[in-house]
Amino acid sequence: MRRRAFLTAAAAAPAITVLGRAVASADPMPWEFALPNGFQPDGITIGPGPFAYLASLADGCVFRYDLRSGHGTMINPGGGTPSVGMKTDRHDRLFVAGGSGGNACVLDARTGTEFTAFRFATGDTYVNDVVLTEDVAWFTDSCHPELYGLPLRGAELPTEFVRLQLSGDFVMAEGLNANGIARTPDRRALLVMQSNTGKLFNVDSRTGDTRTVDVDLLPHGDGLLLSGQTPAGGAEPPQPDRGGAPQLPWHRRPSRRPHHRPPLRRPHRGIGPW
Repeated sequence: MRRRAFLTAAAAAPAITVLGRAVASADPMPWEFALPNGFQPDGITIGPGPFAYLASLADGCVFRYDLRSGHGTMINPGGGTPSVGMKTDRHDRLFVAGGSGGNACVLDARTGTEFTAFRFATGDTYVNDVVLTEDVAWFTDSCHPELYGLPLRGAELPTEFVRLQLSGDFVMAEGLNANGIARTPDRRALLVMQSNTGKLFNVDSRTGDTRTVDVDLLPHGDGLLLSGQTPAGGAEPPQPDRGGAPQLPWHRRPSRRPHHRPPLRRPHRGIGPW
């Protein structure tokens, strides 16, 4: 049987539950993963291989779970500030956004050893999410109208970071601003979610110019995941601080004028094969 499933953080209990279609009783795959009390999970990423990584808002620690056995272990204790969005790459590196610490780090995805770390900002800052392109790891800051980039050259990590000032349609407002980030389907630009306005923006990664994507508002929109040609956005309601993943239609050329929207697609949420 082909399984379609997704991971969701349970707000009322310290566990990660995998939801999907009925599975034959002979299937040994675990469908629930226990987390330590008070973990406060936020960021999650899967792979390479059958491994999931979960980050703690409480103290920044990172857990690595084997999706075949359900066994998990803490691979990095964190630095006392939140760990938020995460992504892994083909070099087994884990890129972690550091929330109110204003920083980011790159870990060995197998051992949790820190390869490098960067301090992007101090004071009022919240480094929220990250996306990887072929040559840059881009981080959002929910308190500043800019992205932070780590230039990548294969397995080589940078010694400095770059700032990309956001201009155009993106305007700072009270509350959490830039949050989830993903690539456009044509891989030529970036998509950034502004949580407090529910707007989605197309960002030119060369200039920082932004244009509003013509979709319905997604109040308290959080993380973004590109599924095929359609970005799926996770909604983050004010109370509790968790939500689902409604579908967002994609327009290759964002416009400020209303126009026909294509039918919504159901995102593929498969787990495996590895």
